[in-house]
Amino acid sequence: MLRSTASIVRAVHPATGRASSLVPLARALPFPSSAAPRTLARLGTATSTAALRFASSSSTESTNLRASAGSGRGGRADKDQANAAKLERERLRKERAKDRAQKAKDKALRDKERAKDKRDKERAKAAADKLKEKERKLKLKEKKASAVKVKKPRTTSALHPPKAPQNAWGIFLTDFIADKKRSLADGEKLASVSLLVKDATPLYQALSSEDKAALHERSEEQRRAYPDILAAWKATLTPDMIKEENAVRTRRRKLGLSRKANLRVEGQPKKAVTAFLRFATDVRARGVDSDVLQGETSILEQSKLIAQAWRALTDNEKKTYVDAYTADKERYLREKAAFDAEQAKKVDSPSA
Repeated sequence: MLRSTASIVRAVHPATGRASSLVPLARALPFPSSAAPRTLARLGTATSTAALRFASSSSTESTNLRASAGSGRGGRADKDQANAAKLERERLRKERAKDRAQKAKDKALRDKERAKDKRDKERAKAAADKLKEKERKLKLKEKKASAVKVKKPRTTSALHPPKAPQNAWGIFLTDFIADKKRSLADGEKLASVSLLVKDATPLYQALSSEDKAALHERSEEQRRAYPDILAAWKATLTPDMIKEENAVRTRRRKLGLSRKANLRVEGQPKKAVTAFLRFATDVRARGVDSDVLQGETSILEQSKLIAQAWRALTDNEKKTYVDAYTADKERYLREKAAFDAEQAKKVDSPSA
């Protein structure tokens, strides 16, 4: 098709675009002679149009060929361009990797610096706390050294009164323990009291009547001798010793550790009985069926009823008890003054 078209194009006049030798062509065509001019005219026009279309097609194909030559779809130029693109991508990848590595390195350095700052702050805080604690202890030590030491009240007796008389079982147990102590070998320890009691109980129960009677007799002897022994011991006590011992006994009673009464020295005056205690004594003397106690037998409940009745009394009704207490108090103060003077003389002259 292109070859036949080119033959026609070479037969076209370059200026007019018409066929330069149509007559021989017309003669060669199988048309009637009368239609030859019209046919040749149409043929000249068609030939010109075909030539234009061929030129346009050739130009388009040339453009496409040039574009195809630089598009990388073939040839050495395409390979070079592909290699260049590949190298560019590799360069960009390495640059990005390098940037990431640098960022990671910078972050690690920042983290390291922050950790160092944190350790420095912790060390500084620990040093400050240590110094603060040292100062606190020093101040506390100075405070303790400068403070007046307050003596804690005693709750144990400093006196050693004679032992109270024992019963028959107590005497037997004391003798049993003493025998055990004497029979101990060097370095051997005495058994606990509970074990000693456990061992001594069947032996005491197995005693004959004569042996138990002898133990009871020893107990009675101790009981008869105890008042004189106690009086002799009390005679050795000074007023200050008795005062301190009574303070200890009072504390122990408040703490529930003991129920011992306070010591009294021979000749020491009795304290005055208060108005309320006098009223309570009168109420209890009337019996439990009185209008105050109302048949109550409990000591605690009786005390509550007596206190309630005392608060209900008028001042005139209380006057009898109050006057009796006032007179008794004056008596106590006189006797106490004389007693204290007598005790002071004994302290000043112990040989008297």
